[in-house]
Amino acid sequence: MAVLYAFQATTPLLEVYLSRIGIDLMSEIARGDSNAVLPATIVLVAGIGVTVLTSFILAGILGFERQLTSELGLSVDLSVIKKSQTLPLSFYDQPRSFDLLRRARNGSGERCVAIISSTLRILAAGATLVSMVGVLATIHWGLALVLMPMCFLSLYLNLKWGKQRFTLSHTQTPVRRRTEYLAQLLCGAESAKEQRLFGLGGYLTSTWSRLAERLRRETIRLEWRHAGARLGVQGLAIAIATAGMLWLFRGVVHREITVGTYVAMVGAINSALGQIPNLASSISQVYESTLFTGDLFAFLDLPNEVRPGGGKSFPAPLREQITVDSLHYTYPGAAEATLRGISATIPAGKRTAIVGDNGSGKTTLAKCLLGLYPVGAGSICFDDVDMTGIDVTSLRANVTAVMQDFVRYALTLRENVGFGSIEHLNDDGVLLRAASKSGISELVDSLAAGLDTTLTNMWEGGQELSYGQWQRIAIARAMVRDAQVLVLDEPTAALDPRTEAALLERFMEVTHGRTSIVISHRLGFARDAEHILVMKQGRVVEQGSHFELLRFNGEYARMFRAQAQWYVEQSD
Repeated sequence: MAVLYAFQATTPLLEVYLSRIGIDLMSEIARGDSNAVLPATIVLVAGIGVTVLTSFILAGILGFERQLTSELGLSVDLSVIKKSQTLPLSFYDQPRSFDLLRRARNGSGERCVAIISSTLRILAAGATLVSMVGVLATIHWGLALVLMPMCFLSLYLNLKWGKQRFTLSHTQTPVRRRTEYLAQLLCGAESAKEQRLFGLGGYLTSTWSRLAERLRRETIRLEWRHAGARLGVQGLAIAIATAGMLWLFRGVVHREITVGTYVAMVGAINSALGQIPNLASSISQVYESTLFTGDLFAFLDLPNEVRPGGGKSFPAPLREQITVDSLHYTYPGAAEATLRGISATIPAGKRTAIVGDNGSGKTTLAKCLLGLYPVGAGSICFDDVDMTGIDVTSLRANVTAVMQDFVRYALTLRENVGFGSIEHLNDDGVLLRAASKSGISELVDSLAAGLDTTLTNMWEGGQELSYGQWQRIAIARAMVRDAQVLVLDEPTAALDPRTEAALLERFMEVTHGRTSIVISHRLGFARDAEHILVMKQGRVVEQGSHFELLRFNGEYARMFRAQAQWYVEQSD
């Protein structure tokens, strides 16, 4: 690209030079000088050659630029994807993080290419402009000097426009994210049922249209302001060109310059006036693209997740207990802590239930135990080994979970289950055993391609499942990994009573002798657990067995009686 731009910078000078010689030779031929025919023919052929060369140069620049856009765009996208894998989970708890992520992904590859190509255009346009100014100076220094105001004005306006476009794009990001979300709702399958059931289509479409129209008005208003200023700049360029042509015409009338020189100088003026906005636009594009790619590099420079990075291995086997001591955790941007000095013990090899009202911090505590959220103040120890001293690979290999917001991968059943232990992705025996533990063996047998059935109707040959079936698949995914600590966050929330009872029975079997933690609003799980933690407002307020807590007659007893009373009233 650099070589082609270098050639492109020389072609305007060649065109001016050849036009000057060619027209003068044509004038001599018109006066009857036959000796000028051969030189004129050579100049004509050379001019055609320059035109052909220019076409090849432009085609080459366009081809290389698109290739660079494709390759660099892929590289930038890959960098963003890899970076997102290293960010702390708390990054996704902040709205401004999503704004930054969108700006980082929004055409950053194209912006990086624009910096490269615009820099080359600046060098090419600058070289052409300097050569044209030099040509004009050979006639009169005033012809070169009159171009200066045009240069400064065009550069100032283009830089100003670039900053305005960046500022507008920056401020529009939250609204653009909202319009994209609404469009996804309106066109997606997940919300289609409720849209029709509740008649939401008109409201959502109206909301999307209002936001999209706002974005359109703001963008068009800015572009029209730029168009008006651009028209003023072009008016100045026309005035300069007219003044230059009149002055050169005077020279022809007084026989101070030849017709060929007149044509060549007019061409040089027009070329220079054309290069000035190109040069200013390219400088502005570099400036504007640098502002946009600043978001990309700001994203790539975010601090990575602080993971447990010690050299110790996870205790194998876990013999005594998990100890939580004075644990605090505050979500980024939150005014108050979610976990407030939690101290508790989770016995090894036993089933522990964590119960409490919504918002009491149960899921946050589970995420801390899994190493997904960093321990702020306090500590978590597995036996006598502090979590912060355990190698992250060893930690992740020994814990597994089914979270409330589990992922429904629009991929095969094999992948949906096998992702729990990627090294067993092609081990049918391991996957089928996990399927049996979670109660989806019949589902596997009923699918046309078994484990290799795609679980979505988005792809040809795929099959959609119920939410309850998806939940059991998520449980199977957790069962694939032979982890020492198993966490289930509301594991039966979408299951019917009979399936829930069957899964509970299987759960009791597979967790026998394993350290398992169940978070549930249904106290039937708690009743069968060997240990219970009761949470309220970010604290553990009670812990013990089911019967111990009933005798204590505290928070747990209140919750248990409330649920039991509901069932009794229903049966009555």
